Amino acid sequence: MVWVNRTPKVVRANRRSEDSRDTRTAHHGWFFHARTGEMIPYKKKLAADFLLVTAIDPDVLKFSTKPEPLQWWNGSTWETYRPRYAIHRAGQPAGVVDVVVDVEVLHGFEYAQNRLMYERLKRDAESKSRRFAVYTEKEIMAEPRYTNALRIFAHAAPRTVPEDDVEAVRAFADANPLFTLDGVIASIGLDFERAYSAVLNLVALGALAIDSSIPFDRRAPIRGRIRR
Repeated sequence: MVWVNRTPKVVRANRRSEDSRDTRTAHHGWFFHARTGEMIPYKKKLAADFLLVTAIDPDVLKFSTKPEPLQWWNGSTWETYRPRYAIHRAGQPAGVVDVVVDVEVLHGFEYAQNRLMYERLKRDAESKSRRFAVYTEKEIMAEPRYTNALRIFAHAAPRTVPEDDVEAVRAFADANPLFTLDGVIASIGLDFERAYSAVLNLVALGALAIDSSIPFDRRAPIRGRIRR
């Protein structure tokens, strides 16, 4: 008998090993990364929220959904662990080799239940000149970064903002490396809604950057991206 695999592609993309198990309640989906145009698979809403807030970080260049496995010592034998994602961060200062961080996304109680394992994974990664980090809802849902990310993502999709508005703001930003939304409105004649949408679309694309440690409003500083 011929077996036809009808498992949705997004579910297959999220399996990190041959014995991965998926429950009927597992929340699978695709996250659109506006800066690269990639569709990144995720499993569980918390992973989607992690992608959301990380995608607006101007120093995060790209995501990898197939990180190299980590080998770690459990006290009696070596085990293999595949992180959820790897994020590629721009080296500091500009021009320095990019940094790759292996990432796991967990609820706080999941991390607490297996804290010893994750601490060993961190140490073993460091011994191999790798970096491993665990993100929980405490870091991911921190405000005001999370709300800022939601606002940016709402304007990230292609053709959601008129191209003329985007190009007008882009030209203004090229001439003004640091400005505010009020400055855009006063200078190029767009009303609040159109200027707001165009600015956040450019932030999603990585052409502009905001300070996510403060709420984004009409007086929040906006800067052009440093071209690397």
